[in-house]
Amino acid sequence: MAAWLRGAGGQTGPPRSPLSGRKAGIAAPPPPLVSSSLPAPAPPPTLTWSTAWVSQGGRDPGLGPSGKPNQDSFIVEDAWWCPGAAAGLGGGALPGGASGHRRSLSAFAGGAASHHHHPSPAMAPNPLALYAAFDGHGPRGHAASDLARRRFPPALAAALARGAVPGAALAAALTSVDADLMAGPCRLCGVTGTTAVAALVTARPPAMHVAWVGDSRAVLARRRVVEGAGCTGEGAAGGGEGAVDARWSLRGATGASAAPPWAAGAAAAAQAAAAPTPRAPRPAPAGWAAAPAGLTAIELTLDHKPSTPSERARIEAAGGRVQRLVDPDTGAEVGPARVWLATAWAPGLAMSRSLGDALARSVGVLSAADTTAIDITAADAFAVIATDGVWEFMSGQDAVECVGRAASAAAGCEALVAEARRRWGVEEASGSVDDITAVVVSLDVSAAGGGGGESGRLDRAGST
Repeated sequence: MAAWLRGAGGQTGPPRSPLSGRKAGIAAPPPPLVSSSLPAPAPPPTLTWSTAWVSQGGRDPGLGPSGKPNQDSFIVEDAWWCPGAAAGLGGGALPGGASGHRRSLSAFAGGAASHHHHPSPAMAPNPLALYAAFDGHGPRGHAASDLARRRFPPALAAALARGAVPGAALAAALTSVDADLMAGPCRLCGVTGTTAVAALVTARPPAMHVAWVGDSRAVLARRRVVEGAGCTGEGAAGGGEGAVDARWSLRGATGASAAPPWAAGAAAAAQAAAAPTPRAPRPAPAGWAAAPAGLTAIELTLDHKPSTPSERARIEAAGGRVQRLVDPDTGAEVGPARVWLATAWAPGLAMSRSLGDALARSVGVLSAADTTAIDITAADAFAVIATDGVWEFMSGQDAVECVGRAASAAAGCEALVAEARRRWGVEEASGSVDDITAVVVSLDVSAAGGGGGESGRLDRAGST
């Protein structure tokens, strides 16, 4: 099994100071008191993670050799502190008396970008992790997504400081970003906007909270568990859903080479109760090699599309029209369902919710986010957070299997973006390729003792 998917055996606890070799930023705890008549308590589970991300600009043959700008933006905050956050959600003073964000790996993807995360030099006792992707569209789409990635973290920090729970805070932050967009790049250009998907990972309890607007997605890869076998990997003694040690650690993308992690698990996986996925996988193009069984995709988002009956009903009730484009030569409908004004072929938005898009807002398109929350357990291998350049021709299960073949999160992220781009070339006769941005977050919950990892609870909450 690839080292980054083993479920244990990586660095645990906070990163060590390169100067002293001691755990950075956290005082050593006193030795535990052990009664002669009682066994010592088992150490609590520990969550570790690493992150890799890739962003590539697309291609529009109609724009000539100069091409199109990459309109995606993204946020990677592996150690994100939120001053004044509710108790148990991290925040507070940083080592050395600093406060606020330790550092930012947010980046506007103005061109091709690829990065594999390295450890943070110091960590607070209870950090949060924040990841997001924004897919801009329209003439000022690059400005819309860039503004979103800059304004979203402080808006989220403010919502958490007011005492909002994570899901509500994520949704409130996206609403705040929408207001900024409507007063900024979308004020004079009514057909500019951006999608958004954001994930906040908490230490206590170990969970991932997700909010989204539009058709960017988040997917969790869960190991298929055989009854009685637990969810252990090499170096792990078991897992569970107990309290997780808040002293998370980061580790770099290792690039270790190993046999594919699922080679020995195909027969066992046939006995597993795989979690259902909301969407049926799309047929893969020719040349897509089948992967050994072993991972199940749990889709944490559901696209906001005008073809969804409830979304369509709202748009039509507001005076909008939902219709696919028509090929003038054949008269056949082509492409996805889009939102139009009742009497004009505009704006043609392929989503039923977005941030910005003032013209579409007049015919029932919303900026309200939906949210989900899921417990992170020893069965969970990694999460993928990506714009729809990945998802146009790949299902969540396709993406999970593509990443899962790789020897590291870094290699998996590169492979996912390369495969998504290849499928655009197969499926799009025009030669068009959308901007493609993906973030892969490797998750590792390990424990010194305990049972196997049970399936984490997935809670969905609609928007208001």
